[in-house]
Amino acid sequence: MAGNFKVLTEDAQFQAELNQAGGKLVVADFTSARCGPCQRIAPLFEEMAARFPNGMFLKIDVNQCAAAASSQGVSATPTFIFYRNKCGGHLLNSGQITHCKTKAKEGLESFRKGLKSTRSREIFVIALMAPVLPVHRTKLDSLQGADPETLEARIRQHYGDGEGEEVEDSGVPGHIDLMPMINKAGCECLNESDDHPFTQALSSAGGYLESDTDEQLILYLSFNQAVKLHSMRIKGPAENGPKIMRLFINQPHTIDFDSAECANAVQELTLTTKDLDGELLPLKYVKLQNVMNLTIFVKNNQTDAETTHISYIQIIGSPVQTTKMSDFKRVTGKKGESH
Repeated sequence: MAGNFKVLTEDAQFQAELNQAGGKLVVADFTSARCGPCQRIAPLFEEMAARFPNGMFLKIDVNQCAAAASSQGVSATPTFIFYRNKCGGHLLNSGQITHCKTKAKEGLESFRKGLKSTRSREIFVIALMAPVLPVHRTKLDSLQGADPETLEARIRQHYGDGEGEEVEDSGVPGHIDLMPMINKAGCECLNESDDHPFTQALSSAGGYLESDTDEQLILYLSFNQAVKLHSMRIKGPAENGPKIMRLFINQPHTIDFDSAECANAVQELTLTTKDLDGELLPLKYVKLQNVMNLTIFVKNNQTDAETTHISYIQIIGSPVQTTKMSDFKRVTGKKGESH
């Protein structure tokens, strides 16, 4: 069994594991021993944990963890729900979790001695920490049914196309890197080079986007849910990195170059060579509160070079819909009852 695959048998474990996940993708399989499709997909779900080592995979029986299932709105099995965490406005990393656990244990030593197992003590400590820590659980997506191909596609979408990297730290309190919420299949770029396409600029792995016949580009980014856009970062060379960029939102389709020149943009940015080192570029947040897609028109580059080169694009913001960990409460009824 992979170390990132866990079977939960108590409601408190659900909250504890989400707290411990940091910025990693968490995939929760709400399952039932009485459900035939659940049992068929169970070994494949466990296999996914080995294939995506930087994710966390939780198997949760809805009868053993009725409160957890009810709090997440689970009405059928199997249901797969995808999460990432935020804490105090930042993504929660493992170092912060360890520090908080240590501090909590120091103050709860007398209570811990009355609990028998080490695992029970850890669950108890984290459960008591939850009301104090400003932790927000972001529900990225959900999926019902036991179709393994669809499940794997959703995992790849939110994991980062299987690159195994955790989401980048946005460095902006209250907001996250929105890369996991970009639907790459719905993205498009006009005038991209075949050798250096748009997808290479959506990762910090070392590739880059380059324009083809001239210096202009139109980038269309589609999100898998409504988001609020706070800021962005652009990396590129001083010679042919982008200079003037015009931003449009919620377009029904990818606009053409003539429209991008003439239409009213929600914002226009003029970048300096210093900005291209990844400096934070503030956006008009009040105008970007319910965004399903973002179009970026790159009008020119820094030196009017023949082509434009973009090494990396980071979009920073937050999903419109989030829930607080403190909203998790045990529902009425006895443990083990089905809902």
